[in-house]
Amino acid sequence: MTDALPGSVAHAMALSQPARRPLLLCLSHLRWNFVFQRPQHLLTRAARDHEVIFFEEPLFQPGIVPRLDRQLTPEGVTVAVPMLPEGCRVRQWWRRSVACWMVCWRRRRGAR
Repeated sequence: MTDALPGSVAHAMALSQPARRPLLLCLSHLRWNFVFQRPQHLLTRAARDHEVIFFEEPLFQPGIVPRLDRQLTPEGVTVAVPMLPEGCRVRQWWRRSVACWMVCWRRRRGAR
């Protein structure tokens, strides 16, 4: 949708750019692939109109470098799993990671 006058250059440019979908961020204690329950059902429906990111609780492994694994499901939901070394302070890592991810997401969409 655009406010530009039909037939104008601004209107043509607005129509040629992909529509930006609002972001829906879910922080969950559940695993996406455990059992298809109400959260998965609702988020799958929301993914029709929103960019949905489902953050699972972190997984811990010895000796790894902290990272955020992301996978796009067939339903259109991005599942994000923090991978952390054993003994990592989860709260500090979580705050920094979510904040960093949001900045990257906004830059990718052209927002400031």
